[in-house]
Amino acid sequence: MRPRWSRARLNDACHERNCAASQSESAAAQLSSKSRECEAFQSALASEQRSVDELRQTVRNREAEVAGLTQSNAESSAKLQKALESLTTAQVGQRRQAAETEGKISTLSAAMDRIRGEREGVASELAATAQRAREATVTSERLQRELDAGAAENKELLTICNQLLSQVEQLQLQARQGDAAAGAS
Repeated sequence: MRPRWSRARLNDACHERNCAASQSESAAAQLSSKSRECEAFQSALASEQRSVDELRQTVRNREAEVAGLTQSNAESSAKLQKALESLTTAQVGQRRQAAETEGKISTLSAAMDRIRGEREGVASELAATAQRAREATVTSERLQRELDAGAAENKELLTICNQLLSQVEQLQLQARQGDAAAGAS
């Protein structure tokens, strides 16, 4: 009695198993590559987040400066008013002090304008950084989905390989039993 599985069929089964193993290794390599890429994007995202935090701290510092300058401006304006009231009789002293106070106000106004300009620049940088962070998050999520899909495909290929190996072992066992039965006859 001849075995049910010919050598060619066994070779085909082995070839299929080898192909499945090769595909599994390729999928594992792709999975590893995607994992590294995901880690790189996560690192970039963390860096962008730190930049956003630094920009927010800069904005808070600038706002504190503006508040201090606004208070200083208010104090200078109050001093100017008192000086004008107390020096009505001495016009020379009044002119000198008024000029000093106006210089301070001008300096403060220029500083406030500069800080407002910097604040707007920081706000636009913050918006751009937030956009980059959102894009990095979307990319990271896409890569994670690809990684998960690769892992699922790898698992499926491993299952197919294991099934093929089991079938080959069963075929070999049946062939041995057939050979043993033929030898006993």
